Amino acid sequence: MKLLEFLTADHIKLELAARDKVSAIKEMVDLICADAPALDKENELSSVLKREEAISTAIGDGIAIPHAKCEHVSSATVAFGRAPGGIEFNAPDGRPVDLIFLIISAQRDAGMQLKILALLARLFKDRNFIQSLRDAKDTQEVMGVVAKFDEATRL
Repeated sequence: MKLLEFLTADHIKLELAARDKVSAIKEMVDLICADAPALDKENELSSVLKREEAISTAIGDGIAIPHAKCEHVSSATVAFGRAPGGIEFNAPDGRPVDLIFLIISAQRDAGMQLKILALLARLFKDRNFIQSLRDAKDTQEVMGVVAKFDEATRL
């Protein structure tokens, strides 16, 4: 399994306009829903925010992985966003979040969401991966970084 099976260039935004957690999540849900007209933006957003209210998805080191299982989603999708200057996400280390991976997956396939979370956890163990995402100058460079590290961490 590779991250690029779920992340496309259309779902990457290197300069999120949002300055708070809810706006950042909304902006990223909009990315996913922009090319999936069958999805109900408000429903998907509500699912992600409900999950986020339960406990913050910030994991530390400036990284957050908001995620939700949604009824009307047919397959898992990932979006990636960078927040210049960082956003308060209630991270365990107290640091603002500047790298956000949003996962929306099918309600009936909860296992897929766990597999993607595990894949991201493996990728995040490599500090070079994190720094490369921060340094990437454009979407294609992000895709290249993900492809390179995908190969190194294949399941």
